Amino acid sequence: MDDKDVKEAALKQAQEAYGMFLSFMKWVAYIFIVLVIILAFFNFFDDPTGSKHLPEEISDQYDPSGLSKK
Repeated sequence: MDDKDVKEAALKQAQEAYGMFLSFMKWVAYIFIVLVIILAFFNFFDDPTGSKHLPEEISDQYDPSGLSKK
């Protein structure tokens, strides 16, 4: 094989690999979007603690003197 044939074969292989990579990334993106929609549907991203630093059940052991009583 001469130099031109090698370059053409390498270019063809690179274009095929790039096409397969784009197809793979497209499917990964589709799966990710579907998973996010499913998780949002079941309120996976909802924080039931209201973003409190410590839950009320264990806050007394971190404040034994009762300084944060309401």
